[in-house]
Amino acid sequence: MSKTENGRLCVGVDLHKTQFTVCAMNEEGEYLLERKYPTTEEGYEAFSQEMHRQEEQGYSIELAVETTGNARLARRRIFRPEDQHGHMADALLFHPDRPTRP
Repeated sequence: MSKTENGRLCVGVDLHKTQFTVCAMNEEGEYLLERKYPTTEEGYEAFSQEMHRQEEQGYSIELAVETTGNARLARRRIFRPEDQHGHMADALLFHPDRPTRP
């Protein structure tokens, strides 16, 4: 199965102190994932594994992350060095007080 056989998967991440909320929607507007993960090593790993599963199912992932106080920690946990040229290497970061791209 090719990486983009199923098209794009738009994933939004809303960061909080103890958990982060993830919502993923395909190009047809169907919600494929709505889940909360703890802001722990296990939570970030579970999220990363879920994104890998979605890629294996043929989705090209587009990730948007709200840039709050813990965005740097989340970035370090989600974007591992081995992923910098592949899995989730590109993401849009949004500041909640700025309606346009940073």
